[in-house]
Amino acid sequence: MSGQYQNSLSIDGVYSFWLNEKSANDFKGYRAPSNRSIAEIPAIEIVNAIKEVVSEEFSLPKDKIPTIAARKLGFSSAGAKISETINKAVDLLETQKVVTVTNGSVSLV
Repeated sequence: MSGQYQNSLSIDGVYSFWLNEKSANDFKGYRAPSNRSIAEIPAIEIVNAIKEVVSEEFSLPKDKIPTIAARKLGFSSAGAKISETINKAVDLLETQKVVTVTNGSVSLV
């Protein structure tokens, strides 16, 4: 796509496109609540919600993150698909060394 930047951050092969790399790198938020399904929420918004959750709590059990992050994204609960997607995003953040998982607890690096 000419004139657009494809963010390398993806969950399940779904990428986001931006006007340019700077706008992608500068985006630190997420839009919520909304009527979008978890599949319609860009990975950058999901990871930003997760980073906010972990930042607020300093460290918390990995199994608690889907419920809290789902609420921030506007969901009333974290069903199977939402939990799966959020857990994949946590794994992605761990791979990128943004968070660390130690003894089942997640914290920012």
